[in-house]
Amino acid sequence: MSDIVLELIRTGFKNVVIFLAHGGTDNRVALEGSLKMILKRDPKMRKISISLVSSKDVSKLCRDYFDMEPEHDYHAGLVETSQIMYLRPELVKPDQLEMDDDYTSGMIRRDPDYYAKSEKVIDHDLVIPYSFQRKEVRIGVMGFPDQASAEQG
Repeated sequence: MSDIVLELIRTGFKNVVIFLAHGGTDNRVALEGSLKMILKRDPKMRKISISLVSSKDVSKLCRDYFDMEPEHDYHAGLVETSQIMYLRPELVKPDQLEMDDDYTSGMIRRDPDYYAKSEKVIDHDLVIPYSFQRKEVRIGVMGFPDQASAEQG
């Protein structure tokens, strides 16, 4: 993504808006960090505007579903599935919907980072942990795709 943004800037773009259509804390944090590094590297970047926007930032419907209590609609749930049903309905196969077991599904709807487990080779504060997906998370749907519709998308 950094290479794409740098190429847009090289060709004359002064304002770059990136629409982050995939949820997840890890994705946003990594992308935001790399975009900050682009701006930090070169004093000429002071005149460049880079925005990172998600559907939650611009849509009340998305915000409402992401903020539902006690469980939320994050990854591959009602919002994302509805968006794809609207944009590319042929890609959505409701008859093939699979979900994790009830406990795991509930946990990943309450905490979008629940799917990740971390371990350290050496247990020390300065050691960066290795992160991986928990074995019990087989599917990773973090929401309610069975409630999706093209109209909502």
